[in-house]
Amino acid sequence: MLKSTFSTADWWIAAVVSGLVFGPVMQSWASTRRQKLGLATAPALAGALAVGPFSAAREDGGQTPLMLYTGTMLGLIVTMAIFTHVQWS
Repeated sequence: MLKSTFSTADWWIAAVVSGLVFGPVMQSWASTRRQKLGLATAPALAGALAVGPFSAAREDGGQTPLMLYTGTMLGLIVTMAIFTHVQWS
């Protein structure tokens, strides 16, 4: 496995920032208040499910779940940004 140059604290910061950016990007796709609330809470719920149970049990301090969460959030953000600006003809 590749060794990350980020520390665990750096991965936590990256995960929080990517989760915070995910909400506003997804808000443009929501049309109702319920959808907006669901999209606003999705990153926190995903982070709790992905990182929470595995952080304490792992010998790497939970870096792997944090890397996966951050990568997934960034991938979704980029995908949504691309599809938001694509003009369908």
